[in-house]
Amino acid sequence: MALTKSTATTIMSAVPISASATAASSSYDVSDAIYASLEIFMDYSTDPTSGNVSIYVYASDDGTNWSDDAFSAFTVTPDTDRRTVFGIEVVPYKYIKVDVTNDTDQSFDCTVNASKVTL
Repeated sequence: MALTKSTATTIMSAVPISASATAASSSYDVSDAIYASLEIFMDYSTDPTSGNVSIYVYASDDGTNWSDDAFSAFTVTPDTDRRTVFGIEVVPYKYIKVDVTNDTDQSFDCTVNASKVTL
């Protein structure tokens, strides 16, 4: 059995996130996946001088009612790359969504792409 990786789907597109604010992606169907990859792009007009960006991944059985607690979370310190990639195991979940919290001192536009690996 071969593994197949899907083409990336944009689930959050250039959403502006102010300092100390959170933005949520749209849902992403992972019902047939065993693994998902999230690619986060942070486009700052001015580089932050302090703080981090937190990424929280939530699960849902129907794409509408979401878990209260994230099943996966990551914290990154923005740097000149402005791109971060995470892999997560998604076997028991049907849908995921991503919340991005900007705990830096600058606003940025955020894009999140998701892809999945299936059998």
